[in-house]
Amino acid sequence: MTYYGFNRTRMSHSEAPRRTLREGIEMVRSEFYAFLVGRETARRRGFEVMASAVAGVGGPM
Repeated sequence: MTYYGFNRTRMSHSEAPRRTLREGIEMVRSEFYAFLVGRETARRRGFEVMASAVAGVGGPM
């Protein structure tokens, strides 16, 4: 999902760079919020998915 979003942002050269950058920032922000919520839920359930989550989020960023 992350790489698809970055590829979509990279392919839309016809739009203004500022709007493309804003879409990328909002996408990263929403994914970061989803990462935080998922980590909190995993912490409550007792699962240890911290390493995989950090690897998935830290790659593109």
